[in-house]
Amino acid sequence: MDEDREGLLMESITSIEHGAITDAEWRALAISITTTARAVPGWFVELGVLKARTTAAILEVLSLINCRPSVLSVDNDSRARKAWEIKTEHRRASIAPPWSLFFSLGFSYDPPFFPNNDKVAWVFADACHCEECVQKDIAQWAPRISLGGVFAFHDASWEQINAGQKVHERYHNDGKVRPYGVAKAIDEAPELEGFRLEAEIPATKRTPPNPPFFGGLKIFRRHE
Repeated sequence: MDEDREGLLMESITSIEHGAITDAEWRALAISITTTARAVPGWFVELGVLKARTTAAILEVLSLINCRPSVLSVDNDSRARKAWEIKTEHRRASIAPPWSLFFSLGFSYDPPFFPNNDKVAWVFADACHCEECVQKDIAQWAPRISLGGVFAFHDASWEQINAGQKVHERYHNDGKVRPYGVAKAIDEAPELEGFRLEAEIPATKRTPPNPPFFGGLKIFRRHE
């Protein structure tokens, strides 16, 4: 019976509308959310918000499994903050006591708000995809993640780098064109030496006029 109930729960979780990630990526991400929230204390952190559809999906999973960790969403775009406010309004207003949900307007690697000594259970990085920013994300957040915690990265495929895909300019807004560098930053990060790759979903090949590849998810879990 417990297995049946868990199967139905996972079916409900994987059917949640999840924003700009593929179904396979969402299933892997949702599994990491459920296993981590049930076993590892600490903050859940989302780096990169955009339209906040993935934000809403993350919160829906946590609600379904009756876990309410503090959740921080970080983006340097005021439009993302507005989307976050809309997508989270009912959760912030209708739950008693209030769920600790926070939005931080700033760069993913240097959020204006975060308690310095608090531990983190789960991080999903989907902000700026240039190598320098991802290096800074890893340096900022990996040391905070608790034993058993997760660091997940979207758009983490070498195909995007090899195809010469460019980062969306909204993150820097300085007119400079930057190439994708997520996979390279991950492979060269000393801060991830205590993490094991738990799941990997390959990028999806697309047809013109779209960029040649989309997505690619890597989920790492801290083991030491």
